[in-house]
Amino acid sequence: MRRLTGLLLILFVMAGVAEADEWVIETVDSAGDVGEFTSLALDSSGRPHISYYDAYSNYDLKYASWNDSAWQIEIVDFVGNVGEYTSLVLDCSDNPHISYRDNTNYALKYAHWDGVSWQIETVDSEIIASGSVSLALDSSDKPHISYTDDASNELKYALWNGSAWQIETVDFSNWSITSTLRIDSYSRPHIIYTKYDDSENNLMRASHNGASWQFEGIGSDGTGVQLGLALDSSDNTHLSYQHGYQHNLTHAYWDPDASSVDDLSLSAQPTDDGVLLSWSIVGDEPASMTVLRSVNENQPIDLSGGLAGSATSWLDVSAEAGVEYAYYLEVTELDGTVSRFGPSEIIVLGMVSELALSDPYPNPADESLTIHYELTQNGSVELNIYDLSGRLVEALVSGEQTTGRHSVNWDSSTAATGVYLLRLEADGEAITKRAVISR
Repeated sequence: MRRLTGLLLILFVMAGVAEADEWVIETVDSAGDVGEFTSLALDSSGRPHISYYDAYSNYDLKYASWNDSAWQIEIVDFVGNVGEYTSLVLDCSDNPHISYRDNTNYALKYAHWDGVSWQIETVDSEIIASGSVSLALDSSDKPHISYTDDASNELKYALWNGSAWQIETVDFSNWSITSTLRIDSYSRPHIIYTKYDDSENNLMRASHNGASWQFEGIGSDGTGVQLGLALDSSDNTHLSYQHGYQHNLTHAYWDPDASSVDDLSLSAQPTDDGVLLSWSIVGDEPASMTVLRSVNENQPIDLSGGLAGSATSWLDVSAEAGVEYAYYLEVTELDGTVSRFGPSEIIVLGMVSELALSDPYPNPADESLTIHYELTQNGSVELNIYDLSGRLVEALVSGEQTTGRHSVNWDSSTAATGVYLLRLEADGEAITKRAVISR
């Protein structure tokens, strides 16, 4: 389902040279050293809006908008040295939202205009730098941000769930990561990023399916300070980047008609001899595959080496009791495209200390939410959704399951807005959590 096309774009060829007077060039702000780290968006009437960094005097974040007769310029944030790596988007009411770096406190910040004043908040205060910040809004105008934590060389993702910022690490690198974020029609994030490892520039895509991140390699030599990313009407990915070896401008896109692995399900089960990984593939048989394993949320490592494309299982005999593992399967297709599926998470050999039911994610939810729970032993499990009157809304799990960590998704797209109860019954115990459906 993937086909990459390289395109060397040569500007100003014969019959393609634009006359200089066809371009209207104007100065927006001349107050010194301004205009670095700029981001542009057009509103519903086609008027330009620009966020940018003022490095002349106050080192602040500025915002300019065209009102059909003149540029309106204002300072958004002036507390410290702020405004680098701006990313600007407009919501459905044409109100601006800006994410940017606070270079004094080395924090990621977010500002938005609520119709009356600028609302400013710190998203992540535990980073050394937040280069390559990318902001996007979903269909409900909730902000999503991808950014780099240069202290740990992590690609991070932040989501506003309606009441708080939820932050998670998406991937790791040996050094700085460049990323661009877009949101699809299901309000799910897609991040294109360059991952620098072992002297290679690996162009990657991380897509969230509502339950976990799915990873795939797009190319092994993608570079550039900024990556261009767009999703078409079918949520297929298009991107532009510099090819590091050839130094060409390259266009790559997802081709749903090409032959490939369409989907893959991966499971991990404890046995007397180790952890048995099993998987099933929808689509064509790949050229090869590799089992990866992560311990305590560290970077996944190659565990199996190359396996035949026809393989459907693999036994991890090095797994230790009581250790929490996350397994992934990396698939290499015939055209060289590499995709990563997973994780399948497990605590080996029944070493979960107590029955646990995590808070659902996201909460509040709209179309779907994910529920994680942990079992201390093999046995019968019931996981049900009830309304506040005690009426059963949906039975999510009913039957025998093995010890360890499990997860399940609830499609809440048809559920009425309100508060629901999630009740887990297993091991002779019961745990209840609340979930909110809000639209």
